Amino acid sequence: MKIRAFLVFTFCFLVVDPVGLAIVLHANPDSVVRPAEIPRPSHVRAELRSFKLTSEVEIQSEETGPLQGSCSLGVCRTDSMALTMYGPFGVLVGKMSASQNSVLYYDALRSEAVQGNPESEKVLAALPFPVSFHDFVHLSRCEVPFDSMLYTLVSVQDRDSTSIWAYTSDKRFVDVAKVSVVDGRLLGYQRKTRSGDVLFNMRFENFQTQKGLNFPASLTMQFPLRNAGATFKVIEFVPDPVGERYSFRLPR
Repeated sequence: MKIRAFLVFTFCFLVVDPVGLAIVLHANPDSVVRPAEIPRPSHVRAELRSFKLTSEVEIQSEETGPLQGSCSLGVCRTDSMALTMYGPFGVLVGKMSASQNSVLYYDALRSEAVQGNPESEKVLAALPFPVSFHDFVHLSRCEVPFDSMLYTLVSVQDRDSTSIWAYTSDKRFVDVAKVSVVDGRLLGYQRKTRSGDVLFNMRFENFQTQKGLNFPASLTMQFPLRNAGATFKVIEFVPDPVGERYSFRLPR
């Protein structure tokens, strides 16, 4: 059992990307917060129900190059979400609505639409961001996608008061979360295939408090296999918006 535990521990180290989620292997034990005091990553933030945010966005992709624009994102608990993206001069780029059972994405530049199961590989391949509804809705709320008890503490970094947690319950991939040991904020998240390919990186920065809610003013997403990514700079964050719609009709 000791050998097996050591192999799992070593494997967790190897899957962490050196950029943004690096692990300090030789931390000073006298200055590190003890494991019993370290908050686990949050899977459900009870204080955060629904929200709407507007942001500036910069998209990087091989197909379009750098693209500046803006977007609005509405999230209703973990049940529904709606995303609208605009390019330069307010030109509509795309719209997406999603729930646990269905996703609809409209590519306005191509006048094409895709609809189907939000977990379908075919549907994910057609979306601008290849992240399932389940993963996206939790990560957009600064929550880890899986039960917090399924994450194993890998390391504590005293130099920046962060902890590294690994999720290894899925045979297809390994997830790594970077969490503040001060207040449990999710600071970074990464997913790798078991063969070592990075599926996505997410970084949460510049946290601000509004109406008692702590939320990042900057979110960066990277998708190395697509050579694509996006950075969102939040302009406005509105908790519990009234009258928000999470669906839309396709143009005729």
